[in-house]
Amino acid sequence: MSTAYQKGATFEYKVKSYLEGLDYTVFRVAGSHSPADLIALAGYQEQSYTKKVIIVWLIQCQHSKYFSKDKKQELQDLANKVNARSVLAWAEDARKRGNLSVRFSDDAIINYAPKPPRAKEK
Repeated sequence: MSTAYQKGATFEYKVKSYLEGLDYTVFRVAGSHSPADLIALAGYQEQSYTKKVIIVWLIQCQHSKYFSKDKKQELQDLANKVNARSVLAWAEDARKRGNLSVRFSDDAIINYAPKPPRAKEK
């Protein structure tokens, strides 16, 4: 039997892995009880090549998609303070192992289901 902490940490690592696959650099803020569980960074060069833009996401993860108003507001306040984007991530259906949805503060959704492991070759 796994604890709530273990389940939460496992889910955070799934979200982290997914974003790293999109070339984000992701830091897990373990056990800090801060508004954000993950901090994701990405940079790209503007077309003029004179300015580099850094994208910062502050991410709150949990299994249920029902985040308290206070938690959402605290995350949004921090994101506004540091000019970042607040992101909520939750397991779309806990019964479907490995599936997750990432919902952004502007209600865009990314659905992600990892590929099943390959069968071992003999």
